[in-house]
Amino acid sequence: MDTSRIVAAAGAVVLIAILLLAWLADTIPVDNARSLNSCTLVQCRVYLVLRDFQTILGAAAALLAAYIATQPVWQQLRKMAVQQDIMARQIIADRLKSAEQKTDYLVDEVTKLSQNIFWSIHDQGDDDEPALNMKKGIRCPLG
Repeated sequence: MDTSRIVAAAGAVVLIAILLLAWLADTIPVDNARSLNSCTLVQCRVYLVLRDFQTILGAAAALLAAYIATQPVWQQLRKMAVQQDIMARQIIADRLKSAEQKTDYLVDEVTKLSQNIFWSIHDQGDDDEPALNMKKGIRCPLG
């Protein structure tokens, strides 16, 4: 059973109980209802407590109703946050993959450049080395 139905049923029962107590309090003579000390009936005492604290009881009922009404909203907000995290995870994964590809490309380019610089520096003194490097496919820009 859905919790909202249980809460609605409990609220209906409480409302009916309050209406019955008010109806019973109508049957109490006015003399007995003047003070708590003169009341001997349970209905009379309950009526006096409800009468004296009706503002506090009404505020508590309003707060309870507000709490119950906001629960579906908070649940929906939690679901939306999870969905947003799932979408953000995919975007972050795509950006990370792109960054890794760029890093691999830059590493390859820097390695090629470093090798060209290295071989151009070390090929200066030896006549046989440039020919060997040409066979490997490495160009010597200075020699």
